[in-house]
Amino acid sequence: MSTNIIDFIINIVGKENVACKEGDLVCYSSDLAPLPETIIATYGVKDPSLIVRPKNSNHISEIIKLANKEKIPVTPRGGACSSHGGGLPIDGGIVIDMTSMDKVLSIDAEDMYVYTQAGVTFASLLSELSRNKLKLGCYPTSAPSATVGGYISNGGFAGIGAPLYGPIASHIMQLEVVLPNGKILSLNNPYSTFFVGTEGTMGVITNVKLRVFPIPEFFKVMAFGFDDILSACYGLENLLKSQIKPYFLSFMDQNFLEIMSKLGKCVPNYAMIIFMALEGSKKSVEMQEKAINKVFSEGKQLPEAFGMEEWNNVHKNVLFIKRVGPTMVAIEVNLAVPNLKQAIKSLRDLNNKLGLNTCLYGLLGYGGSTLTMPIVLTDERREDEYFSTMLAALKMTSVIISIGGSVYNIGLHNSLFMEHINDMKRLEIMRTLKKTFDPNKIMNPGKFTECRLAWLSSLISPR
Repeated sequence: MSTNIIDFIINIVGKENVACKEGDLVCYSSDLAPLPETIIATYGVKDPSLIVRPKNSNHISEIIKLANKEKIPVTPRGGACSSHGGGLPIDGGIVIDMTSMDKVLSIDAEDMYVYTQAGVTFASLLSELSRNKLKLGCYPTSAPSATVGGYISNGGFAGIGAPLYGPIASHIMQLEVVLPNGKILSLNNPYSTFFVGTEGTMGVITNVKLRVFPIPEFFKVMAFGFDDILSACYGLENLLKSQIKPYFLSFMDQNFLEIMSKLGKCVPNYAMIIFMALEGSKKSVEMQEKAINKVFSEGKQLPEAFGMEEWNNVHKNVLFIKRVGPTMVAIEVNLAVPNLKQAIKSLRDLNNKLGLNTCLYGLLGYGGSTLTMPIVLTDERREDEYFSTMLAALKMTSVIISIGGSVYNIGLHNSLFMEHINDMKRLEIMRTLKKTFDPNKIMNPGKFTECRLAWLSSLISPR
């Protein structure tokens, strides 16, 4: 990148908000799932040339106008909590680090909304809201590091609050977005939902107006242990039929529990544990509690102390087990509850065939869908093994898709499956819109509507 371009950007955001040293650039060449040199070379990923930390929408607008004119790739990046490569600058260019745009701009307790910059973490936002006795309806379990803009860009259908209040899209009242031509656009619902799940390929989300809720009167946790997977899956199906909507629900299999035990956690030994949090009025929660005890009568209710420990660690559990790896490859798929038992059986058959030891963690989303996450622990330092593990993860994704699932988000690694998150008609519409919005293909190239890994298809057949 030329000195003139770097100087121009420094004049916009200040020298302290620009980085181009090799050590800084390398840090932005991976996300939660690191990429060893072999995979970087195989994928053709390039290091970025420049990291920019803007403070406001005008900064981003000026940067993108320049990038569009010079045809420089631009990759927006939030907390990099994903493990699918959505924030990787595979064509190099400029990475816009949104984490400096971390201000909560206003909270309106009368009209029940918060207006915030997109780079704020959910943990910070929740803390600000709690001072006003308010809360969000939906946020990710990765709240300590996940940013508002990043969660929205990745779809945000599952997480804390989603089973009861709905996905993040239903809480967006307004989005401010910088388009690929540098224009700043403010969109109200429902037009704002166009940018939900587009992974930064249509523009950069800069400011967000979200609906908020009063902190409820009562909160209750419950956990049930099951001696077999089928009983747990049938329990989840019956929960849906009962139309009970927990505030939060997670499930973890025996392998996941055994890893936690190895790391010093005191966890009971079951084939599967289902954990729930309920909230509302004291009367409504008590009614739900009675109904849930009937629904999960095949399981054993676990002590409330275990449930509270699970709730207190809800932001840590998945990353906690990463210590055993020390690298974690997580598959994230949308799966309807009735298909869960078949998915678990198919995954076990595939893992036995591949010689892998996979554990399972999942979250209930809205409307009977789950975010199901098979996790394989591996070691990135053994590059051949790690590459084989990533291929195995793609095979697992393919298996789940074959029984009615779909990928949670596309990013880079899941671009092979983009037709399963968008039917062909919708995919063609999105590609047409991408060409219209971004004719120079500068915004997060190689993602969402574009697959550069088609050559991998022959390597991931589950058979």
